[in-house]
Amino acid sequence: MATLGRSASATELSIYNQLLLANNGNVWKAGLVTYVSGLGDMGTDVPSAADAGTMVTDMYERMTGTTSTTLDIDTYNYYVSGLISGSIKAKGLANAMLNDLHLMPKNDGTYGAPPTWGVDLSAEVTATESTAFQNKVSAASSYTAALDTAAENNDFIANPANAIAWLDGVTTDASLTSALLTIDDTISGTTTTTTGQTYTLTTATDSFTGTAGDDTFIGDQGASTINASDQLNGGAGTDTVTLYGTVTAAILPAMTSIETLQIAAAADAALDVSAASGGFTQFNILNAAAISGKTITTGSGVKLGLATTNGAQMAGALTWAASATDTSATLNMNGFAYVAGATLQNISVTGAALTAMNLVSQGGHANKIATFDAPNTVLTHTITGDQALTYAVSAGDAAILTSINGSGNTGGSLVDASAAANIAAFTFTGGTGNDSIKIANNQLGTLTAGTQLAGGAGSLDKIGTLDTALSVAETAILNATTGFEIFGINAAITLDASTLTSIKHFAVDTTGLTDVINNLATGSTTDINIATTSLTLAPAVGVTDTTVNVGAATTSGFTVGTLVTTGVTTVTMTSNGTSGSTNTITTLTNSDNSVFNISGSANLTITNAIAGTVTGTKIDATSLTGVLTVTGSGLADVLIGGSGADSIIGGAGADTMTGNAGIDNFTTATADIDTTAGVVTDTITDFVTATDKITETNLAAGSATNYTEAGAAAADLATLLAAANTALDATVLYYVGQVGSDSYLVIDTDGTGYTDVIKLTGVALTQIAMTDIY
Repeated sequence: MATLGRSASATELSIYNQLLLANNGNVWKAGLVTYVSGLGDMGTDVPSAADAGTMVTDMYERMTGTTSTTLDIDTYNYYVSGLISGSIKAKGLANAMLNDLHLMPKNDGTYGAPPTWGVDLSAEVTATESTAFQNKVSAASSYTAALDTAAENNDFIANPANAIAWLDGVTTDASLTSALLTIDDTISGTTTTTTGQTYTLTTATDSFTGTAGDDTFIGDQGASTINASDQLNGGAGTDTVTLYGTVTAAILPAMTSIETLQIAAAADAALDVSAASGGFTQFNILNAAAISGKTITTGSGVKLGLATTNGAQMAGALTWAASATDTSATLNMNGFAYVAGATLQNISVTGAALTAMNLVSQGGHANKIATFDAPNTVLTHTITGDQALTYAVSAGDAAILTSINGSGNTGGSLVDASAAANIAAFTFTGGTGNDSIKIANNQLGTLTAGTQLAGGAGSLDKIGTLDTALSVAETAILNATTGFEIFGINAAITLDASTLTSIKHFAVDTTGLTDVINNLATGSTTDINIATTSLTLAPAVGVTDTTVNVGAATTSGFTVGTLVTTGVTTVTMTSNGTSGSTNTITTLTNSDNSVFNISGSANLTITNAIAGTVTGTKIDATSLTGVLTVTGSGLADVLIGGSGADSIIGGAGADTMTGNAGIDNFTTATADIDTTAGVVTDTITDFVTATDKITETNLAAGSATNYTEAGAAAADLATLLAAANTALDATVLYYVGQVGSDSYLVIDTDGTGYTDVIKLTGVALTQIAMTDIY
């Protein structure tokens, strides 16, 4: 894309993948960069200054869709001088710019650069340019996937002009949505280089005839430019009519040789375009958000495309009345209801002769439907496209479907077919993305063979059930399925993980459950994706580790009532969610001397004190960027926060607390474990005055009346405590002294002598003040 301004052909992509595999992923091995740069005539010679400047500006424009004038002059000079000096090879310019500008696609779907990449020019890329680049990548991937015949690939390579122009027009989300709807038409016209025209309708009666190129006709009902008397002839090429405003069948123009009819936004009203002229085979609604309980009717051979602006939810359900004579129908989802927190709506399809549904998921974003219902004559769902598609199959459909085939989808087919028992021959096939299928209780026992369910080539494919127990027969069928890495739990169950031969990754996907997973193997992982009453994770004999993921990137925070990890001594935990969300574990029941290594971006609150019988626990949230709130046990715990504004609450034991970055709040125990025993009751390792706070819940905040400091460092702790005991007199509640490089905050909670001794590691007397105590 960056070098040639187009997507790769399927053949080119295959060759490049083979070269990557042969060279262990090293793009600089012989044949790899040379292969692509040779296609673009980049060469390996050092260019002239003029040629270098052209290379840089052209490549920047191909990547971001903006004019080269938006490229910062220093960045421009950096690349031009690098090309001229030879420090940047012409054939390596694309790789350099993608990484320097942090636009390189990563395995997790984000964009950036390798951790060790030494140049960061990401600040030079605007949000608009970044969006344009990502949309172009998505569009190019979809275009390559659509080149599914040898003839199409050969025509594309021989004459890519239409494809280059098509990709050049992709910048915004809206332009991506529109472009994806014209992929097939663009491919079919690959050998046609005539540029189409744009015709804008007027308030008068218009009569327009298009060119041999791909023409566009635009009308606006709000400006009274759409008239039933208008005559629109697309001519040759792949032509589109786009109508704005409230469009009804009564005002549709007379159309001839039009391939695509689309309306910018649908009103909350039924719309019947089945009698519209023009021979169009694609009808698109670019924003269907207003529809609620209405029917869209199309004619024979017409595909329906749906999108919602910015992925908003529809107001209500939608029914598509497809042709009564078509045996298959195609629904194109082009950025539909993907926004986080959207209330998903149902889509129903009618059509007396339908036996097959084709669902295409594209548009640069995942697409989501609540329940999808087709006629009871439809036996197959085929899912394609480069974006994830989430939907539940209606009970009527689930009971009769013979297959759901997502092998042609690369984004992930996420299907819930559990509303009814499936037939014995039911099959599910995933693609290269992370797919999932959920089936009804006892469904595994009714399938003819486990091999009917295939997760595909993804790394996180999931098979979920509503089972409350797995029989021996069901377990055998589950073990015979292929390509699944995760078992999804959707009912209260006690599961013996040792009976599963190839799965050791589990997910709790239904709210309010009480589940037990026994005999977990080493390296096991459990995802808690929804509010849960209780989850017990018990390892097999000799196993001491497990991983727990609380929440996902799209969840908004929820509560886990009780999480039991007794028997596990090393727990790796992540807290995930949307920005600012908080996951809560009310009660964490853990083993003595266990370690929790916590990471993630969502806040994590562990409400009740962590468990402890003989030995304390280590909570290490160094890698957590959200806010940690944790309460220690009655034993000596090690409590470590992350980069957020953490709240670390010591228990009755002699805890060691570390806040790390952020404005942290430390709360210490209310009493010394042995009154004036002369021992440290808590340690804070990284206290920062005027930033961090120390909270004493039963005492007043620090003030000039109740706070005093030693005039100089003491020789030892005993001397310091003796001085403190003298100073603390029921009016003075806080005394700070210093021994060596450490200060000690000594507190009297009952007026009878010191009760708490808090060591502040590395803090001098001048580095703490009365205002630090709350």
